[in-house]
Amino acid sequence: MGSKCDYLENKVLDHVANSVAYTTPGVVWSALFTAIPSDASGGTEVTDSSYLRVTTAFCTAGATTDGQIKTTAAVTFATCATAYTVVGWALLDASAAGNMLYWATVTTLAIGVGDQATFAVGNITITED
Repeated sequence: MGSKCDYLENKVLDHVANSVAYTTPGVVWSALFTAIPSDASGGTEVTDSSYLRVTTAFCTAGATTDGQIKTTAAVTFATCATAYTVVGWALLDASAAGNMLYWATVTTLAIGVGDQATFAVGNITITED
């Protein structure tokens, strides 16, 4: 399960219906969560000492025509210094703090010391319906 966050929903509605400009982020970042985020709340992002959000690339050529985008490169997080369990993922507009754009649950993933969480090319898909 996953969804567009309230922040982005409101920005899109204001842009479309109220002529309020929305400037898209130049870069988007993937984040991992140990407590699942929701449309309105941030969940609990990983706090491992080596953890950093990862820039995330989606389709790069032409406009989206089928209501979905997929990652065009692997999303690989830093090697883990402290074990943690991932239950959620989110896409944000900044490398730290910022606004959550989309979130999703993931199959529970235990990350041990020395491991790296990785999403293969195309394994992150965002769909609008």
